[in-house]
Amino acid sequence: MMNNNRNQLNRSLLAFAALQVMPLSLFAQGERPNILYIMCDDHAMQAISAYGSPISKLAPTPNIDRLAERGMKFNEAFVENSLSTPSRACLMTGLYSHQNGQRQLAEGIDSTKTFFSELLQGAGYSTAVVGKWHMSCSPKGFDYYHVLDDQGQYYNPTFASTGQYGNFKQEMGYATDLITDHAIEYLNNRDKNKPFCSTGSPQGTSPSLDA
Repeated sequence: MMNNNRNQLNRSLLAFAALQVMPLSLFAQGERPNILYIMCDDHAMQAISAYGSPISKLAPTPNIDRLAERGMKFNEAFVENSLSTPSRACLMTGLYSHQNGQRQLAEGIDSTKTFFSELLQGAGYSTAVVGKWHMSCSPKGFDYYHVLDDQGQYYNPTFASTGQYGNFKQEMGYATDLITDHAIEYLNNRDKNKPFCSTGSPQGTSPSLDA
């Protein structure tokens, strides 16, 4: 019984890494679905009202709730690393923190590991990442990226664009609005002959909240 539970937890942990496998099974049927992944830092389960916590009634999340209603909501899962950058590294590689090198914020991901975006590129996908990246390597496996410097700032943040990682330029406006605009820009200008995988990381919940 214990082994069965452990196997179930491992499968939950690697839910995002299933993107590496899912297209392969679908290719046999001639199907390649578009993938839109939004990663939002620092949202505990109790903060999302779709899960019914009394705390969430103080600040309901109707838009996230609508996604849960129309899509998939995980009721039995756990986080592989509760810090933003290490959890992002786990998602990118499908590996635990001790395997991908990003155990905490100060450590760097082992960029020799395969990112799921590279696998999707090899499978004919157009790939993009927009917003918070916060890892000590340039985004790899992405045809398009527009990422924040470090954790980014709420207002007038600096971004690095495709092929110019490290060359951060300031843009005027609220970070989440800018991130959304660039994500839409990618979707409008991408190669329409390819399926896409677009990953976005709004920065708004990460630093200290505005008063």
